[in-house]
Amino acid sequence: MLSEGTYYWGHHGTMLVVQAELPPMGYTTVIPRNGEAEHVEWPPLGAPRVDHIADEPLVLENEKLRAAFSPTTMQLLSLVSKASGRELMNAPGSDFCLAAEECSNEMTAWRVGRFAKVVNLSMENPACVAKITRGVVHQSIQFALPFKSSALTAEGSAVYAMKRAEDADGLVLRLFNPQKKAASARLCFVRAVQRAELLAIPERPFGGALRTEADGVYVEMKPEEVVAHRVVF
Repeated sequence: MLSEGTYYWGHHGTMLVVQAELPPMGYTTVIPRNGEAEHVEWPPLGAPRVDHIADEPLVLENEKLRAAFSPTTMQLLSLVSKASGRELMNAPGSDFCLAAEECSNEMTAWRVGRFAKVVNLSMENPACVAKITRGVVHQSIQFALPFKSSALTAEGSAVYAMKRAEDADGLVLRLFNPQKKAASARLCFVRAVQRAELLAIPERPFGGALRTEADGVYVEMKPEEVVAHRVVF
């Protein structure tokens, strides 16, 4: 007997070792027989598991903004400025849509619209929230939106590390890529961006300028990398 009383999934078991002869290219059958019946004690059962399921919005927030998402559609329900307390949205948004383009005209790859059909995936398919991260530097909600034979995976995130530069003009931001693969981020601002540059943690220039376009600042991130940069308006 190697072990006795090993517990696994509500059962107690015994591990045995026996001496047997095996013929060449054959097998031997060993049949254990029951001994005298003995009293088996049930293991003590713990308290029943209780899952609290509610329909309250999922919230991501930092020192500047508070964003609330629908737990079933992942629509953005509310975006509040903490400085003023003002609601920045007048209706739920950030829907995911599947658009079938109307292709009666030629060269449709060079045009945007018209659409023959637009399906709001957020409203027709329930979102499956996989993970909610509430860290000091980074908060995120990872979710999937299944449709037909496919699934749209996404991650909504909020960045805590955002402040004014210590010894220069501009805004210092730190972005975190929680994925195990490289990612790209586009940062949009209300004001026009003059330039953007990478920084070391002590706010020293490091690595050169970032690509700045009319629609935002583009940042490339390695897997699980924190990228610090300064944006000057």
